[in-house]
Amino acid sequence: MRESEWVEIIADRVRRSAADGNVDLDVRVGLKLPYGYEIQEFTPEPRAQMIDFETDFAVVERDGAEKWKPRVVIEAKLKSVTTHDAITYSSKASAHKSVHPYLRYGIMLGDRGRYPLPGRLYRHGSNFDFMFSFREDEPDDDEMQAFLALLTAEVSASRMLEKLLYESRKPGRERYTVLHRRLILGGPSVEEELEYVRPVSSNSRRDTESRHQSIGSERTVSEERSPNESEHSSSGGVQTSQERIVEALEVNPNGMCDDCLSKLAGVQPRQQVNQIAQAL
Repeated sequence: MRESEWVEIIADRVRRSAADGNVDLDVRVGLKLPYGYEIQEFTPEPRAQMIDFETDFAVVERDGAEKWKPRVVIEAKLKSVTTHDAITYSSKASAHKSVHPYLRYGIMLGDRGRYPLPGRLYRHGSNFDFMFSFREDEPDDDEMQAFLALLTAEVSASRMLEKLLYESRKPGRERYTVLHRRLILGGPSVEEELEYVRPVSSNSRRDTESRHQSIGSERTVSEERSPNESEHSSSGGVQTSQERIVEALEVNPNGMCDDCLSKLAGVQPRQQVNQIAQAL
């Protein structure tokens, strides 16, 4: 199978999962995206041209019939990735981000079997925001749900970055004193656990929720609270399982399946997630 065929398989799975309600988000394959803007001559109207790279997989957000912006771009490699690949794709990520500073950029690997992410990606992929490895060329349901949860989180991160960058001078802007870029890992050695965090400001949360659309949401979870489910004491600064699930649901108002909620909240096993969610 060629890489382009594999990317189409992943894109089609995402499109089908996101078909209900996500009218502003599109998945595009082979999207040409500018990475530079060259001024050839200064005049009252400077003569210039955009230069672009083709991307493998992109999630774009539409605003009306003609306006759109890229939210997430993912490069793709089947079976193996070389040091040259890692350096090249990371350089592309940096170039694209220089034109679209709110863009989230990652790499996905396919048909890797049980091999983990290679160390060369950690070392040379410094401009990637995330990396994802599929065991086969046809992803199973668990992998797809984790991938959809990751895309949803990255779209939200892109929107928040855009707000931070372009509303920083507005009088009524949110005012932050901490920015923490966490390192989050998932895989068999950590029970496939993935965690995603969001801003804690109540005003920014309301603004994000009003525009947030989860990718691949399947159902709505009712809202009650159970006092019995916790892993650690929240008074000690560590979130309980219930608190993680509540936060995940707050930024996904359209709801999601138990598996997606388990991945997004970082709570295992799935049965525990179902019990907590049913009591919320």
